[in-house]
Amino acid sequence: MVEAATLFQPDLIICPFLTARVPREIYHQFLTLIIHPGPPGDVGPSALDWLLVGDDGSETDPEKLLITQPLSDLGGQYWGVTVLQAIEELDACPVWAFEQFPVDINDLHLTKSTLYRGPVTRATVIAILSAVERIRARLLEMVLGATLSLNLAPKWLD
Repeated sequence: MVEAATLFQPDLIICPFLTARVPREIYHQFLTLIIHPGPPGDVGPSALDWLLVGDDGSETDPEKLLITQPLSDLGGQYWGVTVLQAIEELDACPVWAFEQFPVDINDLHLTKSTLYRGPVTRATVIAILSAVERIRARLLEMVLGATLSLNLAPKWLD
């Protein structure tokens, strides 16, 4: 991965649904966005698995959730996809975009695969486009010194 990025010199790297951490050589040299199949604040692996077993999002610590709080019979009614900027500290990544979608947790045909192939993919495309537009607007603001009405992006280049 490091060799490919070094050879290609991309302006932006998008990492969908990672199973391993991005090497620091990548995100220190290139703006790197990570797609997480969960809402902002949802940390750690297996986000969709937690949704499918009924996590309603009211407890953020999975250890506490398993020990002290029974999972909701209904689960959450909405879920989402978050576009994060890769940085050193995993749980402190700047959020560039978020897109949510409805979920019927009581649908007997709802599986991790159907979520990935349907609403997660659609939300991912929308969130990536939003993130890229925010990055473009931030760069334009910095280059032109103009104040744009859209100033939601982190100040990663300051």
